[in-house]
Amino acid sequence: MPKYVKYLFFIEREFHIVLLLPLIQYIHDKGLGQLAIYNMSPEQSQFNISNFGLRKNVLDKYLDFQVEQIQNPLEYAPDITFMADFSYQYVEGLGKIVNIGHGTISKGWYYSKKSISVRENCADLLCVPGNIHLKQLESQVKIPIEVTGMPKLDKVFSGTLKKEEILAKMNLNPNNKTVLLAPTFNDEFSLIPYLTEPIRKYIPEYLNLIIKLHGVTPGQIRNAFKQIAETNVNVCLCEDYDISESFAVSDILISDVSSVIYEFLAMHKPVILFDSPKQKQYPNFNAEDIEYQFRDVGYRFSHPNKIAELLFRSLTEKRDESINDIADNFISVRDGSSTERVIHAANALLETDLKRDLHLVLIDENEENTQHIIARFKDRFHISVISDKTYEGVSQYTQKPLIRSLKEIVEKIDENKLFVHHTRFDMSPQMPNFMNAHLMLHDKTGLAVPLVLNDEITYQQAKLRVVLNEEFSTKTMALQLTYSFAGQSLEIPYAEPLSFALAKSAITSTDFDENNNEYSWKLLLAKLAKEQLKISLAFDSMIYPYTPQVIKTKPVIQPNKVTSEISSFDYQENEELLKQRLSENPFDEKRILDLISYYYRNKMWDSVDVYSDMLSGDYQAVWYAIRSLEEQNHVEKAFDKLDKFSYQNISDKTWRAKWYALKGKLLIKLNRADEAKHFIEKAIEIDAHLAEALLARAAWYLINNNMAESEKDYQSILQDDPENRYALLGLGVLKQFSYDFITAEQYFKAVLKINDEDMEGLNGLVKCAWHTKNFESAENALTTYLEYHPAKLDILFTLSGIYYEQKKFSQALAQLDKIFLFDEDFPGARELYQRIKQNF
Repeated sequence: MPKYVKYLFFIEREFHIVLLLPLIQYIHDKGLGQLAIYNMSPEQSQFNISNFGLRKNVLDKYLDFQVEQIQNPLEYAPDITFMADFSYQYVEGLGKIVNIGHGTISKGWYYSKKSISVRENCADLLCVPGNIHLKQLESQVKIPIEVTGMPKLDKVFSGTLKKEEILAKMNLNPNNKTVLLAPTFNDEFSLIPYLTEPIRKYIPEYLNLIIKLHGVTPGQIRNAFKQIAETNVNVCLCEDYDISESFAVSDILISDVSSVIYEFLAMHKPVILFDSPKQKQYPNFNAEDIEYQFRDVGYRFSHPNKIAELLFRSLTEKRDESINDIADNFISVRDGSSTERVIHAANALLETDLKRDLHLVLIDENEENTQHIIARFKDRFHISVISDKTYEGVSQYTQKPLIRSLKEIVEKIDENKLFVHHTRFDMSPQMPNFMNAHLMLHDKTGLAVPLVLNDEITYQQAKLRVVLNEEFSTKTMALQLTYSFAGQSLEIPYAEPLSFALAKSAITSTDFDENNNEYSWKLLLAKLAKEQLKISLAFDSMIYPYTPQVIKTKPVIQPNKVTSEISSFDYQENEELLKQRLSENPFDEKRILDLISYYYRNKMWDSVDVYSDMLSGDYQAVWYAIRSLEEQNHVEKAFDKLDKFSYQNISDKTWRAKWYALKGKLLIKLNRADEAKHFIEKAIEIDAHLAEALLARAAWYLINNNMAESEKDYQSILQDDPENRYALLGLGVLKQFSYDFITAEQYFKAVLKINDEDMEGLNGLVKCAWHTKNFESAENALTTYLEYHPAKLDILFTLSGIYYEQKKFSQALAQLDKIFLFDEDFPGARELYQRIKQNF
């Protein structure tokens, strides 16, 4: 081991401090090297149940010596980074990664035989509590797994904790047996909602009671139990993140679905377990998971009235000895040496070459990003760069047709797999590790490809993000993919050579036309199809356009100004500042509305939904929520939500008019136009210039074939807002109905100038082109759209038809070839193909 080692501790959530504390203390006491802590911003925990961050006063409470807290871990350049969760996106490139976990079970998220455990391959060492966990993980995890026990329990097993002293400190009777009540926080599992009677009805007064809540239990619940402890004799609320002392003095545990069950059981003491009637409602519920396989280790109950009886039986009846065997397999190191074992295994990594069996090949198309990717992954992968420039520390190849370069590279590398990436794109966190796992764990995967920003599947996955209060951006979506979809894959028949992973044997065993990349790529796909190897679309990986790295700084606010004096313009288009303002006062409704408005303007509907729920009684927030439902095509839900809200007495006239206009528009969409007119007229009566009302009335006129009045309303809107999408679209449709396709075309082009991915504008322009025979504009719009959505078959087919009409037969055939790779029976494609062949 090197004489001087730099250790970093990543503390994502505040309760992680007690998990990592024994390691920090051991390294300090033994003088093993330099120590530093990297943690999330503690402000996040003010409105996020996951309790991110680490407050300085909490750190000082647990450490009696100073440890540096750093903001830029890459500059610190640690040799080893310890973590206690699975957010590998935050520790990429931070030396050897050692994950010690934070429990014995984790509700389907951690010790799983399912594909979610693929993400653990991003670490270099996984430390697990017991042999059970090793067996759970070994099918999905191919990095070293060490059975080390749990460092946080070393104090319990070493015998250093004195029962009498702890009971005295907790003000509990030393002559009583002691019950530890330790429920989890998840609503689907927790015992807490079912404790509806005074606590002593369930737990008799002749027993001491220690209440230990989960580290992320909401504040209102914590306050309620604090009052219970203050008003009952021999009841203590343990507000320490460290549960060791509570374990040491307790004789029996009451819990539900929590890691503490098996931690407590390891002391060969009895447990009783609550089976919530709602547990199957948990999104990750799986009866085969580790938390349900061994629940018969104690008495079980589904109603708290059974607690008193089960406490008596557990404390008086003889235990089944087989329970101790299960306990010993959950915590397989019980001699107080877990901390030492973890540190020893971690330091051993420093003597090991941890390069993966995957070779990175970078196609240099952006020098800054090429250097950025090399820096991110050079400690885990051997890297080759195809470039006319020179990069240090990597193998270098000159620019040639891609397949020819790959054949040259595979002859010189030892790895069995390749990952090829064009550096005009950036990679989501830990992407090479995930791509490697797809090839390593699935025998029938011939090619693994990532999601591409803006493709249709990426859009769908964005809707499935688990942490719904995260803003939508390229970076946060990539993090969420890492967090949520590890190991997910879908077999697809088509892929583009932008970024992909494959076995090097696929290159060496195929005869390519080395000067024709496009044809060679098709030969590779054909080879995979022939060998019945699938192309796996990796949901856990995404590429997106590279943007230069910008260091963000917080705004400087002059001391003589208060936050409320800063104009809203300063924050209007800066989400980071809006969220910062909200973190300063999470209950300021004006600041929440500012954030909702920002998300609404930027069409970030998931975030609109989440923050609107925080103000369920506010007419503005609810209006935004209804519009969000409408934009997501949930029109009936939107109308139901609107109809249940008392908007008629809103004091702000403009907002009252907006509600009436929205009701009229929704009625039109629900084919109830006769009812809509009344509400539209009420909106215009209140505010004759309100755009929403004029749009609704214009649509009503259009439906009723009153073209002149409809156009008048649309033009009135454009006078105030020349780029109003809805007015431009409406005029385009109106001119189509009037057979004025040349004018209609101009309106649809104006829509696409605002957003070249606008499908309604694109469809309108294409329809006009068939009438005007002005195909050039439609062709340009379609090719632009396909840059974002390369596998959209209906657009490819439309473009092939446009090419056919212009007698551009080779371009038409090229689009049809792409369609046939996806779907040989695509409606009309084969007929058009034959027609082109006859004319070509």
